[in-house]
Amino acid sequence: MPKKKTIERFALIEKEKLYSSTWKILTDSARVIFLHLKGEYNGSNSDTLKLPYSQMKDIVSNATFWRGIKQLDNVGLIDIVYHGGRPCFKEGREHREVNIYKLSERWRIKEKSLQEYKKEFQGRWRRKIYREYIERQLEQ
Repeated sequence: MPKKKTIERFALIEKEKLYSSTWKILTDSARVIFLHLKGEYNGSNSDTLKLPYSQMKDIVSNATFWRGIKQLDNVGLIDIVYHGGRPCFKEGREHREVNIYKLSERWRIKEKSLQEYKKEFQGRWRRKIYREYIERQLEQ
């Protein structure tokens, strides 16, 4: 009988993010929440992540969970795509809709000033022009 392949879930955090000042200012509970949210990512659902409090209630309290979500949103690691909380009636019983989150790269803007981004962009543009100039010279 052949073995079944099992795919283990993991949460990848880039070194750039791990050593950033943004990561350093996060509380421990916000880091745990981010890891669980990142664990929901499967490669194609970066803008439809769901992490209900009921999944985290054994790990953090209700107030800590919402403070962590708010902190992750404020520092730019996640964006809140859809605010749930409205009652929804399915199968004859009431339940609340879940918030939908999106992984964000806004934290990079806070890491680098806009001046540095501008210099980097201009440097790339100059290199491209220089490369095209060299290619034209070689063709002649």
